[in-house]
Amino acid sequence: MDFRKSDAIGFIVTNNPEAASIFNYYGIDFYSRGDRTLEDACIEDNVPMPHLIEELYELNDRSDAAPNFASMNMVALATYILRTHHKFTEKKLVFIKNTLDRLMWSYGETDRNVVLLSEMFEELSVYLRVHMKHEEFIVFPNILKMVRTSRTNASFWQTVRDPISSMMHDHSFEVDTLKRLADLTNNYTPPQKSDYALDLTYKSMKELEEDLKMHMHLENNILFPRALDYSHASGNQIN
Repeated sequence: MDFRKSDAIGFIVTNNPEAASIFNYYGIDFYSRGDRTLEDACIEDNVPMPHLIEELYELNDRSDAAPNFASMNMVALATYILRTHHKFTEKKLVFIKNTLDRLMWSYGETDRNVVLLSEMFEELSVYLRVHMKHEEFIVFPNILKMVRTSRTNASFWQTVRDPISSMMHDHSFEVDTLKRLADLTNNYTPPQKSDYALDLTYKSMKELEEDLKMHMHLENNILFPRALDYSHASGNQIN
């Protein structure tokens, strides 16, 4: 894939998901600010663009097994998000909660950072669970119903738009909380003298963060804009 400085960074990740790891390394937000051009993102985040483009060109070509998000229809993409990212998040939330409970039992009375970490993660965990259930029972079913039945009445635009707007607002909270967690944990780097439970907690949190960023990218930059465009166009056809 050719990369141009005028390409949107969300577009780049959509067409080559491996680019997400490079953007993550440089601290470039492709998941909630994916509409920025590569040039603008490099300027705003103080990243040398020649180095970044060189690394992007070194990416391996997409393997046959990798999902082609750019060509997925909305039904396939929504199903993929549910089966892949929602399931992964559910499992990680449970696992991390268990490791944090162990840390609280061992260090909760002496280590304020462990308490803060546990409280902050619990806040994120509750928010994520409510958010995903909202998607699973309201947002995604509305999108799938719209596509499968080819609904064309103008009122359906609001039925799709309002829940999506709420989900994107939730994503902003999740982005802020992830940044706070990363700051608190020194980007999930355990102290030199740490035990296995803390190492495992940090590692799992980092894996969750990376998955959530791709999860948000697929919704913010692909699924939700397509759904809004589709419903808006359909509504305009009968006005």
